Amino acid sequence: MKKRLLSILLMIILPTLSFTFKFRFNDKKGDKFIITTQTIQDVLINNKLIVTVDQRHKGELTVVGQNRQRVIIQGKYDFYQRPIGSTGAYRATNARSYKTRYSRTPLGQMRVEPKFFYPIVRNVPLFLKKNIKIGETWEAQGQESQ
Repeated sequence: MKKRLLSILLMIILPTLSFTFKFRFNDKKGDKFIITTQTIQDVLINNKLIVTVDQRHKGELTVVGQNRQRVIIQGKYDFYQRPIGSTGAYRATNARSYKTRYSRTPLGQMRVEPKFFYPIVRNVPLFLKKNIKIGETWEAQGQESQ
């Protein structure tokens, strides 16, 4: 009984190990999405702690254009803060809202025009051109703009 169960399990699992998957962004014109990030950051000047801030960014984005190689995404990012340790709501600070417009390939490669600051983290994730096997890992270079 145990051998039979093990055989059945192996027949189910082993074939799936050879499957590969193609990871791609499949954005379409009109798609809308929201990206939120929350960080607690220590701000240092000359290696001296000046302040610790709990901040949040919220991006409301829309795919506004599309061709075979890229989509054009535009929208805005809002910046919020709250006191450290607070469980209350984040509050908009200094009316900080930033417009953005950028393009992205199906693999995740981004081009942000120099006049736009956001998104800060770019090319994450960046997918491989080849299919990916179950359990396979890869590294790709992202970018952080500050």
